[in-house]
Amino acid sequence: MKMSSMIYEEYNSRFLELLRYVTYLKHKKTKIQIFMSGSPVSFRDMIEFDEPISLEEAIWKLKNYYEKSKHRPQYK
Repeated sequence: MKMSSMIYEEYNSRFLELLRYVTYLKHKKTKIQIFMSGSPVSFRDMIEFDEPISLEEAIWKLKNYYEKSKHRPQYK
């Protein structure tokens, strides 16, 4: 599952929905890494640099970067 083909809200809700079925996944860092692996590289690099300490923080940061990117002018 990659975010490039869906908007942030779809990616976030689908990830959290699927995460419920992976009960053996206990470590926060692993959940964050898996969540970030589906996000665009440009967002992933910025968020990993910030070193989020929880999945909720990573989700919030991705939403924040996604919203900012929608308002940024696109150059061709």
